[in-house]
Amino acid sequence: MSGFFDTWKNFMILAPPPAAGTPFHQEASGPWRTVTYRDGAARVEVTLDANFEASEVKVTSQAFTSSVLPTFARTPKGFVLVGYRATYRTAQDAEATDLDVNIQNQEIDGCTLPRVLDLRGSYGGTPFHILVTFENGQVAKF
Repeated sequence: MSGFFDTWKNFMILAPPPAAGTPFHQEASGPWRTVTYRDGAARVEVTLDANFEASEVKVTSQAFTSSVLPTFARTPKGFVLVGYRATYRTAQDAEATDLDVNIQNQEIDGCTLPRVLDLRGSYGGTPFHILVTFENGQVAKF
């Protein structure tokens, strides 16, 4: 679950990458923009469409490579993450992960949060399917 929320927060809570003050490079090709920057030792490449909707986020480091292809719904509040496909690779084949996540969202106190997660994929070649439901949620505002 921590891996899911690490991915989810990057699309739903944090400001679009890179963080303010981080040096980056941007290239345009037709309707697409690619923003490249460093996050520690990792190289991050974000592909955006003309509306600045992320279509892919790639992270490459010495330890791993990953690719996340998010799917959004457009709402009056902006883009809402409704799913993503992801691959994670390390030097160990036994750690290879392919993931397909579908998210059913809910509104709680004006915040869009997951209600149901349907996670399918494989880890080290072993398939899995996990269904997670969040009930009776509350939002604490500070």
